[in-house]
Amino acid sequence: MSSWEKLTAWLITSLLVASLQLVVVSLQIATAPPSMAQGAPVSGPTYQPSRVQLDVYYATTRLNENPVGRPLYGGARHLDYGEGSTEFGKAEVTAAASYQTISNAMSWPELRNQMSAADNYFATAAIKELHKESQKEFTDRIANFHGLIIIYVHGYDMPFDSAVREMAELVQEFQARAPGQPLLPICFSWPSPGNKAAYSGDEASLEWSEKPFRELINLINQNKATDTSVDLLAHSMGSRYAFAFARSQSQNQELSQELNLGAVRTPSPIFRNIYLSCSDVDFHTAEARKEGLQNCVSKLVYVFVNDNDGALFTSQMLHQAPRLGRPIDPSDSGSNANVAAASAGSLIPSQTSLLSEAETMLSDKAASLFGQKARSFVDQLASGASTVFTKASQVSPEQSPDVTMWLARDPYLSRDWSSKARLIDSTGFITLNMGHRLAWPLMAGLMLDPPQDTPFTFASINKRPDSAMLKAMGGTPTYLYRFDRIDLSRLSH
Repeated sequence: MSSWEKLTAWLITSLLVASLQLVVVSLQIATAPPSMAQGAPVSGPTYQPSRVQLDVYYATTRLNENPVGRPLYGGARHLDYGEGSTEFGKAEVTAAASYQTISNAMSWPELRNQMSAADNYFATAAIKELHKESQKEFTDRIANFHGLIIIYVHGYDMPFDSAVREMAELVQEFQARAPGQPLLPICFSWPSPGNKAAYSGDEASLEWSEKPFRELINLINQNKATDTSVDLLAHSMGSRYAFAFARSQSQNQELSQELNLGAVRTPSPIFRNIYLSCSDVDFHTAEARKEGLQNCVSKLVYVFVNDNDGALFTSQMLHQAPRLGRPIDPSDSGSNANVAAASAGSLIPSQTSLLSEAETMLSDKAASLFGQKARSFVDQLASGASTVFTKASQVSPEQSPDVTMWLARDPYLSRDWSSKARLIDSTGFITLNMGHRLAWPLMAGLMLDPPQDTPFTFASINKRPDSAMLKAMGGTPTYLYRFDRIDLSRLSH
């Protein structure tokens, strides 16, 4: 696919997905199970600003468009080839008053109300102060800190302020669960303008910022205290940095072996854990490079997937390959057959017709702008979208009948993604931003030592491989990856 075809495909895809957002919201309400859609409302908090500030430190390759006074970071690149393109600083985000940790929720309605209140508050939380710092100030803070450093890398379509607020939300939940535990949050923010139509531009800026990201990780690793651990949390397109860093580490080791003509001691893992959220990484590429990734951690690589992730569905259609955060076929009803069937009867005609109208409108527009080839692309896209967006997004996916049959014949087909990885299926749990959102209440617990799943419970399921992998296996799977699916029917309390 040429660059022009990619851009055309992405514009068409973005238009259709944007048109479907209202449909998705309606369908989520209409197909929500009775336990969530009915019954007496559960009162939840509405957060107000407190007098406490959440400190979020940052390293950014964005251009500071206001070098005098308070920094202003937009979507332009900081092209400084003398001192380097990374700028450091500290953001002070106003914490929510009387915050209630998600871990204390006693029911799913209560949990969702608390999540919604936190999301609403942090979407516009005040960033009271923004201070630029020198690299020496940054490294001195690293050297004098003793505890857990969390490095967060955002994904596509993310302005600087939104990335900082998103990390602050995670920080407040973590601190509520582990008061007094030393935490140093660092947001690495690359130049994304926060524009859904700028996907290709975001990919280019992400790639341009790869070297500064590696330099940041090495800087932290070289200056941190021996009793300090480092976790990496990468979301969406930002997950590509984790694989790029792992590949760089592997290449450096191979080069050292060649130069020394002998065995070279494997370096100690830099990270304690890596968390890959809604990962917009080619699944087959991730499959080939996962060994290098797990060599970068002393404990685990957590991979969060969501079958209802609209953004990853869009990316999958554009790249013509499954994504790590949605490792199934575009219109695969395999792992969701029961859910799709159960929800089909719940759809009301006006919603179904709205989906059809959106497809027809965009198909005609695409054909007038780009020709009949574009019409077929829209038709293919809409076919997959009808499967993704017309199933109950608040119901956990069931294991498909063919997977159950395969496992009945050979239970040993079930396996983990790797010896140091955990696949977590958040389908139905994460619905904000069309399912393309950090599962921050769960991540905050997993970052504790020891990690905690509370208040969530899980059921183990296996998923059908995507069509390309199944074909490579000869039509019958030689293995099936095991996922910890969030159980939406109960909490651990």
